Amino acid sequence: KVSNELMKAWSIQKVVPQPDTVTPGGQHTTYQFSGEGPASVTIEYQAKNIGKADGAIQFPGGRSISIQQFALP
Repeated sequence: KVSNELMKAWSIQKVVPQPDTVTPGGQHTTYQFSGEGPASVTIEYQAKNIGKADGAIQFPGGRSISIQQFALP
């Protein structure tokens, strides 16, 4: 799950492996994967605006990491 704060700040270019489904929700967007293949996901994105963006990515089981980034021109 990617928080809406990050979804608003990022323009997602590519997700590897490709998710089975992408479901927008009230507080986050859920990327669903089959569970087969590598246990890592790469998200390529471009910041939409210059400045600070904060948010979180949540993993199955409830574990999450906070993301704090600052995009420069």
